[in-house]
Order: sequence, then C-alpha cells, then structure tokens
Amino acid sequence: MLSVAFALLKPFTRGGKVPASVLAGAGVVVTLLQFIRMPTGLEEWFVPAIACAPYFWIGVALGQTDILARLSNSARAAAGFVFCVLLAIWPVIDDYGVGTLGSVILTLCVLAVFSGIAEMERTPVINGLSILGAASMAIYVAHTIISAAVREALLAFGIDRLPPQLILGVAIGILGPLALVWVANRTRTTRLLGL
Repeated sequence: MLSVAFALLKPFTRGGKVPASVLAGAGVVVTLLQFIRMPTGLEEWFVPAIACAPYFWIGVALGQTDILARLSNSARAAAGFVFCVLLAIWPVIDDYGVGTLGSVILTLCVLAVFSGIAEMERTPVINGLSILGAASMAIYVAHTIISAAVREALLAFGIDRLPPQLILGVAIGILGPLALVWVANRTRTTRLLGL
C-alpha cells in the first residue's frame, strides 16, 4: 500500500527528487494517519501499513537529501551512543507509550551510523554492501514474491524444515531481485519498473 502511495507521487518528481512541499505534505498525512481510527473490518488491511508509514516516509525523505552523507564521524559516534542507550532503557520507553517515537529515533541512529559505510575504504565487503544498497528498492519490492515462490517450491519437494527454508528463501530473495536489476539495466527498463 505504501509503495503504491509513493508511486503515485512520481508525477510530482523533478529529476528523481520529490519537491519539499509534496514531501512535507506526505509527512503531515503520514503523521495524521497515526491518530485516525480505522473502521472495523478495515483494520486488518490498513493498520499495519499505517503503523509502518512513518519509517517509510523517513526513508523517502532522507533519500531526497544528502544530510546523512554530511554527518561528521563524531555525529555518527553520538548516534551510535544514543542507539545503545535507547536499547538499554527500552522497557521503560515502551512502558510509557513512546515506543513509536523511540523506534523512529533508533531507526535514525542506525541510518546515521551506517551512512558512513559509503565513505569507508573500499573493500570487497563494502563494495558488496554498496551493490545491495543500490538495489535495495528492487530487493524491497521483489523479495516477497521470489521468497514465497521458493518456499512453495521447497514445500512441493517435501522440504519443510526451517534451516533450508530460511537459508534458501533469504539467499534467493536477495539474488532474485539483483538478477531483476541486472536484466532491467540490460533492457533499459529500470524507470518503467521503478527501480
């Protein structure tokens, strides 16, 4: 649902960027949705998506700026410290009903710490993470379909144990979308597929 909502914003983009006014409007809508009670019967369909909307919006908003790339190493270290402190006091945070705010802060801290990976010395691990990062939208969009197909195929062959299901599901759920990106790049259909 969220992917569709933000895909509808594509006509408003300029050079791949969403204008600040549209992004701010989407932020207001996402915030207001947190306080709207869904009618009975629709809760099952919409509440999980609405609960995840702030994180999705933060990702879209941060993807439109270079704020994370401009963070200093001391700011990243501070974000790592805040992350550790929040994890240590998480039961207290959750008891006071500010778990969503805490989750948003934890997410921002993780993004701040890991945004520095792109600036690290190039190693095979960093290069691999960069490839995964560049293909993250394709992995996000396609992994569910591909992993579900793998699970059904394994069940059809009588393989129902967790380790092979988990290992093959994750591996093919990542490799399949990477192959999709490769094909889309070769056929020049990345824009059409939204990758």
